[in-house]
Amino acid sequence: MKTLRALSERLYKKTNRKVTIVAVVIFLLFTATVFPLATLAQKAYTGTASMPDTMLFASSESYYDLAESYGDMGRRAYIWLRFTFDLTWPAVYGFVLAAGLSYALKKSKHGWVRALNLLPFFGVLFDLIENILAVYYMAFFPKAVDWAVSILPTVTAIKWAVLGIAFCLLLVLFVNSSIISLLKRIKRDK
Repeated sequence: MKTLRALSERLYKKTNRKVTIVAVVIFLLFTATVFPLATLAQKAYTGTASMPDTMLFASSESYYDLAESYGDMGRRAYIWLRFTFDLTWPAVYGFVLAAGLSYALKKSKHGWVRALNLLPFFGVLFDLIENILAVYYMAFFPKAVDWAVSILPTVTAIKWAVLGIAFCLLLVLFVNSSIISLLKRIKRDK
């Protein structure tokens, strides 16, 4: 707990408006350029945009069907994308969420509220676990690796829940801050 608290406070010390803007610019550039290219590569090599990390609450059969539909070359390409794009992508969205939450929550005095800037790290952690599981089952296909496939939907659901909460919290904080700034400006102009 002490280490997590120290990490949270370090983020608050290092994050300012400039860092947050840089994080947003990197995120926007990545989603406008690299993300579409990775999606095109995924479709080109596997024949589909479907991926294990977008399959919420899928059955084991669905995962094995997907691996089979990829074919051997598609599975190799999928694994390659996990070790390139899908190592970079969590760093990019983790950076923008952590910077945004740290900047937005900087004035908070409550310890548990201040710790919310760590949410993106847990989302990134579950994303990486998910990638390891997906790569493992793709690499050993057609051999059944039921233990990995049975854990995968739970890890995916946790990842999406944590990242969804972090994103929604950031959105609420941004809207709240914008409304407060607008009300102050209106009051000042009267």
